[in-house]
Amino acid sequence: MENEETYLFTSPHYLWFIWPLMGWGIGIFFHGMATFIFLGRRFSEIKDRMIEKEIKRESRNEWKR
Repeated sequence: MENEETYLFTSPHYLWFIWPLMGWGIGIFFHGMATFIFLGRRFSEIKDRMIEKEIKRESRNEWKR
């Protein structure tokens, strides 16, 4: 841990951690695009199907409570 702190305080002109953060941000951006834009049209269908599946699963397991 001391090495990273020493590096940051002695050489602040090159902040290397910006590059992984940018890569992570790009990944999150494309994941959001895929989720909310490309699946947006079918999202309500998928949501309804998942709700029905959960209702069926809960009704089967009701006697176990």
